[in-house]
Amino acid sequence: CETSKETSKDCFNTQLNSLLKKNFKYPKDANGNIVRGRTVLSFTVDEKGKVKDVKATGDHKALNEEAMRIVSLFPIMKPGIRGGKAIPVFYKMPFNL
Repeated sequence: CETSKETSKDCFNTQLNSLLKKNFKYPKDANGNIVRGRTVLSFTVDEKGKVKDVKATGDHKALNEEAMRIVSLFPIMKPGIRGGKAIPVFYKMPFNL
């Protein structure tokens, strides 16, 4: 996002949504129907740029598990900086599937 014209936050959200949509595999219910719904992802990017403390909340366990699987694919990121020091940053984001 360093070369993007979007704000850092907007660019991050755009890239995150793109990664989720590109890699998401819709789970199916017991009848073979695709499960759709909403999941809220929350996670922390630590001081080293690694994603940790991943949680997903929503009405469908299978959607939550798939969203968490995708978050595990995230690359190492540039950590947040405050006062010249790397800091952990918490993110919370809705994802409609």
